[in-house]
Amino acid sequence: MADNLRLLLRLLYQPASAMGAILDRGSLLFASAAVLAASLWLKIDAPWLPFTFYAPLLVLAAVYVPGALLLVNLLARMGGMGAVFQRDYSPLLTSTAMALAAVEIPLAVAALVVPPPVLLPLCGLALLYFVVLMFFAVRTIFGTGNWAAGGVVSLSWVPPVAAAFVWAPLRPLMGWFASPFFLFYAWYFLGG
Repeated sequence: MADNLRLLLRLLYQPASAMGAILDRGSLLFASAAVLAASLWLKIDAPWLPFTFYAPLLVLAAVYVPGALLLVNLLARMGGMGAVFQRDYSPLLTSTAMALAAVEIPLAVAALVVPPPVLLPLCGLALLYFVVLMFFAVRTIFGTGNWAAGGVVSLSWVPPVAAAFVWAPLRPLMGWFASPFFLFYAWYFLGG
């Protein structure tokens, strides 16, 4: 755990070599816990932020990382999508979660000190640093050149935005389908 914490902090001052070390020795469990802890800390310090503490990890795992894998496969021709997904999902999720935690921790510390109008520009700077960290992650994990890594990172905003547009109209239906009564009746009538 101490080694993973060192790797997380190393992302702040040596991002390229830290991404290589995360690829070699990083723990997905630690990275996920770090994102959850940093997101919770940020949510406690800035309750006006419009997300729950688990949403960043959920978006990373379900939308951002699969979208980045698709973009890498389209831009760098890494092989079949199934093979790329099976081989590189976990390393990319580990690196992405560590990058997000490394960005959120200083932001949570800043939220203790600065008022919300000052924190918004800091959120923009944190987002830019996340983009830089993702550039190093894509370049390290896939062995791509700078142009391919830059292309993937510059287009990686598309999957989360597309998911937001798809999720907005489906959200009321998902709450209805997740209802215990609906699940019971579906199980009963479909002969479960």
